[in-house]
Amino acid sequence: MTERKGEYRFDNIEKGDYLLYVSAFGHQPIRERLNIISNVQKDFNMTVEGEALLDEVTITADMSQVIIPNATGAVYYLSNHAKGLNNPYEALQEIDRLIIIPTEKKVMLTDGSSLLILINGKRFGGGIDSIDPSLVEEVELIESPSARYVKDGIRSILNIKMRRRAASYYNANLTARHMLPLMYGITMPYFETGNSRLSFNVSAQHFYFHNDDSTWEGWQRNAGYYKDSSGDKRYNMQNFYGEANLDWLISDKDNFVINASIIVSPSKTSTSGTGSLTDNGSFSLWGQDKGNYYVNSYNLYYRHVFTKSSFLEATGHFNFNGNSTKGHRIEEYNDWTYDDLYDFDNYRYSGGA
Repeated sequence: MTERKGEYRFDNIEKGDYLLYVSAFGHQPIRERLNIISNVQKDFNMTVEGEALLDEVTITADMSQVIIPNATGAVYYLSNHAKGLNNPYEALQEIDRLIIIPTEKKVMLTDGSSLLILINGKRFGGGIDSIDPSLVEEVELIESPSARYVKDGIRSILNIKMRRRAASYYNANLTARHMLPLMYGITMPYFETGNSRLSFNVSAQHFYFHNDDSTWEGWQRNAGYYKDSSGDKRYNMQNFYGEANLDWLISDKDNFVINASIIVSPSKTSTSGTGSLTDNGSFSLWGQDKGNYYVNSYNLYYRHVFTKSSFLEATGHFNFNGNSTKGHRIEEYNDWTYDDLYDFDNYRYSGGA
């Protein structure tokens, strides 16, 4: 399919003889043999076939029901409805071999196993968040990958084949969903810009629970004592997610990708109540727990093609992950006080090339 002006481009064609075939509805097809030894541009004027013209005829094809099996898996096509969606996770829900959880940004096989996701056969650290469903040409599910992937423990691959945009573009989207009064909600801004060789996008997500109130009760029994208590609990949490991706087609043989993502998720739980303890009478209690986990991930990918069957792939990654929890609980009796405080921190750096 050509772009809007009837232009089409073939890239990475080796030297040799080719048969070029051009067709359009209501026009006579064109066949021409070409000997390609360097870059070439061809212009064609298509002749109307006969004198009968049809008024306002629109022909569309829904390929979503077409599944093409092959030696390693199968090839799927998205419907026109799926291609019109803004969310790539929702678009991929059409493929029956996949389980998609859009809110968690997860893509799995129906048996629960994980997938390596490739974009046009290349690793892309940003996953599928930046994908425009309207540009998806086909989705290839590879359940018998080659040895170069199996050696890394990869059992299945989802290769999403995308059409590159022909001209400069930008795309912005803002999605928000909030409960009134503001108890919980989610906001997701997105921006992308690029051209036929370079694309850059940033996306973010903010999710929260605000003053989620509940009641609680508990009991504890051991040799010689029995303790019960009940009260109120208030829960607050936020989850911040940000991601940036750069995809640069340096030349027909060189491709460079960089991805950075950050997740921060602070939370706080406050409790209060009363209780009783055998032989110690009644008591009042107060508690507060604070937690936060964070994930920082940075990935680089470079690919150079020497020949059709020979290429170099280089990857690099750095991760900084951790979590911290702090808790404070006080129980006040008539003549003594129980005071418990804990502070736990855990973090990890990792990287590789």
